[in-house]
Amino acid sequence: MDDLEFNEAVVLIDKIYNKLYESNEVLHKVKNKYDKFQNIKSYLAKLEKIQEMVKENPNYVQALKEFYYNKYVIKPENIPNIFNQVLPYRKKRKNNKDDKLIKTYQERIINDQKMSIDIWIDYFLSDESNHIPIWAKYWAFQGMIRLGTLNKITSEFNKREKNNTCVFAELNKEALNLSIEYLIKMLKDEKIEDKDLELLLKSGSFKKIYEIMLRRTKKDTSDIYDGIWIKYNKGSNPINMVSSIQGYNTEWCIAGIGTANQQLNKGDFYIYYTKDNKGQYIVPRLAIRMENDNIIREICGIADKQNIEENLEKIIKDKIKNFKDKDEFYLGIQQLEYLTYIHQKWLKNEILTKEELTFLYEINNDIVGVVPKKDPRINEILNIRNKREDLAHIFNCREDEIALEEYELYDNPDKIVCLYNNLTIDEEKINFPKLLFVKGNITGNYLKDVKGFKSLKRIGGNANFDSLIDVKGFKNLVSIGGSANFSSLKTSIGFESLISIGENAYFPELIDTLGFTNLKIIGLKSFYPNYIEAYFPNITDAKGLENLEIIRGSAIFYSLRHLDCLPKLYEIRDEAIFSLLESINGIDKINIQSCGGKLHLNAELQKEWDNYLQYKIHK
Repeated sequence: MDDLEFNEAVVLIDKIYNKLYESNEVLHKVKNKYDKFQNIKSYLAKLEKIQEMVKENPNYVQALKEFYYNKYVIKPENIPNIFNQVLPYRKKRKNNKDDKLIKTYQERIINDQKMSIDIWIDYFLSDESNHIPIWAKYWAFQGMIRLGTLNKITSEFNKREKNNTCVFAELNKEALNLSIEYLIKMLKDEKIEDKDLELLLKSGSFKKIYEIMLRRTKKDTSDIYDGIWIKYNKGSNPINMVSSIQGYNTEWCIAGIGTANQQLNKGDFYIYYTKDNKGQYIVPRLAIRMENDNIIREICGIADKQNIEENLEKIIKDKIKNFKDKDEFYLGIQQLEYLTYIHQKWLKNEILTKEELTFLYEINNDIVGVVPKKDPRINEILNIRNKREDLAHIFNCREDEIALEEYELYDNPDKIVCLYNNLTIDEEKINFPKLLFVKGNITGNYLKDVKGFKSLKRIGGNANFDSLIDVKGFKNLVSIGGSANFSSLKTSIGFESLISIGENAYFPELIDTLGFTNLKIIGLKSFYPNYIEAYFPNITDAKGLENLEIIRGSAIFYSLRHLDCLPKLYEIRDEAIFSLLESINGIDKINIQSCGGKLHLNAELQKEWDNYLQYKIHK
């Protein structure tokens, strides 16, 4: 490193971190606090000395890491409440057992952040990085700790906040070395052909420079069908799996070794790799996480928000065809295939049919896909379309019968067919005789009955009715896309047309399920770890739920006495609480523990059930 480069680098560092020269870490043992450039040079010299000392004595490595952990890794008190993040309904009934869950959750986040920062420290201490000058390591490390998550759409990092629970930015050695190489060229005043890049280099922003180098080093992965699946066995060391996705910004939680280890302890893991530009099968594209007996817990890709890239649906479908619960994911895969068809048609400026628009606007059903986050292609298409025109075409009505804002419905309550928004009702009675569809949430905390919704077929969001005591007006309601929150309802008569509830089913006062004669699924949009709750604490007899097939989350039936009226229920994806059940008859027909959930019975029945399981095992 020549003196010119070093001096220019010091000036650049002072420009980016303009208070560095007077910080406590720099002024420590420095005599002249007013000579800022000399202070920074002395500080960098001290860092280089520490680096050499740690290299010579590996026993110091952990002490160095602990210093950085204490300074940059999130503190437990800054981690958002788990009950708001992954268990939204359990916060209503938090108990002492949940303290352990909170602690485990916090430890996993902290350990994953430590691991992600370790990767950068280990690289900068390795012989592989000997060519990188100490000032560049400082510049890169300080830039890295300020980065949040990578936005797949903009290819830019979000700002890292104090309570950010994500791991630190992944190390892409090729992009990092290119960033430093170009920065050195700029400091030496060497010619840089790309003028936009030259401006970025002069800014000294690690974030902007690293982003552009990540884009330039992105692998050519055009042949998505030429790939291989690699299985990481349950209980195996997670290091190979974690290393295989480093630098690819997959957003997968297994980028943290703590989470990866936890997940491999529960089941196998499959990752689909395609070729890089050197012909090696090392580019991660898909992941399937299993649990226990061939049960799929998660499927994710590398598109925005872990969605699946276009045309990879067939790869997933072929892979899971022999898995036990494949049918649960087939609907989502088929929807993604249809969405890919529509998206590619839209890209060619072809006219979309009424059927395709009905699917895109989720008029009859939600597009659930296979990951928790909504596929970004939906909004990509809809955001530039004339919604009023499209919806009038779908509902075969005039455009003035479509409301895009709540006030339009209230201005014309007798003629609106579709409200493509949320609806808040502050009155005890309403009358929307022609209303068929509400895209968002309906909140009617003062309503006593819903006779004014006699035509309503679908609520796309949550149904929030705290005071409702009569649902007979919902005789045509087929689906609730979000949560069904009915805090005061005691009888279910009126729900006879209801087929699906997308998220939580919250019925704390309900004493019968007679109206749920066509209900098939609770938690249609539920994905691990944000599983829902079917909360029916006062139901003693489940008559009416004969067609219920699956609860994609927890089943809370504290008072239920028998399972005779649940003949088609074949799976509960999380815990099942049957505190007052009088017999174990019917439990063996429901997949509960095989999905990773826990079965809660009274002590006597629990013992009988455990003996039954042991008998089956030995038999």
